[in-house]
Amino acid sequence: MKNTFFKVLIVSSLLIVFVLPLKLRAQEQGTRDNIENVLRQFKNWRFGTVSLYEIRNLAELRRALKSKDEATSTKVSSDCVEKANPEERRIVEEGVASGKSYDDIIMDFLNKGLPPPEDLQCIYDVIRGSGGAEEQQIERAYLVTTRSERNSIPNTVIALIVSYDDSENIKRNLRSVQPSNIYSIRELKDEALDESFRSRTLYDLMLNALIQGNVDNKTLEAQGIGSDIYFAPRVYGITSSLALDDNDLYNQDIQQFLRISEAQPIDYIGTSNELIISPDLISWRMYEPPYEIDRDGNFVVDSNGNYVIDQYFVTNDDLPSFGLELKYGLEDLNYPSIWSERLTLNAVMKNVKFGVILPTGWFGDDREILSQERRLTYGGVGIAGSMDFPVKIIPQSGLFKFSFGYVFGDAVQSKYKNRNLSDPSSIDPLINLFDNDYLIRANAQLHYTFGVKIDEDYSLRFGVLGSVYNVEKWFNRISEDSITGDRSLSFSKLDNEVIGGISGKVEFMATNVSWPYGASAQYFDEGIGANVWLHIPLPIMDNRMALRLDAKAYFAAFKNTPRAWESKSLFIPMARLIFNF
Repeated sequence: MKNTFFKVLIVSSLLIVFVLPLKLRAQEQGTRDNIENVLRQFKNWRFGTVSLYEIRNLAELRRALKSKDEATSTKVSSDCVEKANPEERRIVEEGVASGKSYDDIIMDFLNKGLPPPEDLQCIYDVIRGSGGAEEQQIERAYLVTTRSERNSIPNTVIALIVSYDDSENIKRNLRSVQPSNIYSIRELKDEALDESFRSRTLYDLMLNALIQGNVDNKTLEAQGIGSDIYFAPRVYGITSSLALDDNDLYNQDIQQFLRISEAQPIDYIGTSNELIISPDLISWRMYEPPYEIDRDGNFVVDSNGNYVIDQYFVTNDDLPSFGLELKYGLEDLNYPSIWSERLTLNAVMKNVKFGVILPTGWFGDDREILSQERRLTYGGVGIAGSMDFPVKIIPQSGLFKFSFGYVFGDAVQSKYKNRNLSDPSSIDPLINLFDNDYLIRANAQLHYTFGVKIDEDYSLRFGVLGSVYNVEKWFNRISEDSITGDRSLSFSKLDNEVIGGISGKVEFMATNVSWPYGASAQYFDEGIGANVWLHIPLPIMDNRMALRLDAKAYFAAFKNTPRAWESKSLFIPMARLIFNF
């Protein structure tokens, strides 16, 4: 009796350990096969209770699937192919060329009444890796999901379908799909991604594409092919975050914020440099070169051995790798352009700018700059910088922006005031006491910012916290010799003042229009600084040149009297040439 009990126990354990997992895997494979069988034919599910989305930017998906192929591939010897008989090799080559998976090729052998060779996996890997299949990249990708409600994202991604055909025709791309181009929900969830991705699995990556709005809803278009079905009008006013994941901002998310602030509405495709030239701004930025990568993760080269440029990759979706910027302006204080007497030369590295403040004074004794009366002076060299950064230890912290500047050395006496200082004895001490020059010695600003998109055409960035600056008052100090009574002058600091308070800014950008446009407005110290711009593409240099018209303004909107170094209002127009190469 005791022996019988142990026999039953052993058999039961073996069933649990070996048979049950096999059965579960068989059930999973069966479910996967069922999904693939349904989705292979477009007519099977076209009018079902599902939604269809097309992914817009395929860069992340291409990289993820490339990583998947690299992880599952093995380095094998080609001896197995040389030993295979011609019929076995022909079956594998035809299967690989048509995009079939390893399991599909096994079925090809069985359907022909042939046993699969023992080293079939080796043969398949060698032929697939040596170019048995034409090297292509994914041109279209579709998500089949549960039916979505209005103004909401679907609950579940059922499958991902990829196409290597660049046709915009949905019916052509989905009419008859190879099983190897269908990734079921189980495959998506099982495929883990490395730390370079923002998502843990391929399923999360696809779900984030829906959340971020990196998709176009093609449900009605798919159902309307070949039949008189009413196409519902577009729903406007759908608002979403600029970030893919508000809890974990990456470089690509930060760049979406910066593109609004930098007035960069155009996607740079196939190029990696931007050059802006204008009287108050010379800027160059270099982005990572968009080299084309094949399905095996290798750089594509032309007949001369040069890397091929990917004509679909948007380079400025990521932060610039390096750049230089020579810029007039102190926008943190609402002092625009050349009028600010602040000239900064910055190096641009990703989300950081750091550089030096340069002396100005190029306009000599001119009392006006661009028809605006001058009020400020300059000093020696200084340091300046800015940085946009997330605080990841704080959930949904948004993006913080910090900027600063500090000028060293003494202030330089303004030539544009045309003071007659040749005879110190003739200077009225009382008038002289109020004849001052003003130098912005130091400034700093810290803003907490967040961004939203309205539909896919309008982007907004909001910032609020505080700004502070120190201004020095300089004058010609009169000294009198106690013995001779002779007077002498020395340009000296009379006083300084620290001004700070709450500041807030809103920036807007409209894209996907013939002439993109944008605007910004900032409040600080009871004044409003504003900017309106218009981006005009020029039909030269293969449409890689544009003209941007800016109109900067300042209004002492809530002050009865502006400060001594300010104007009641300012207006400075500017034209900029933009080259993308």
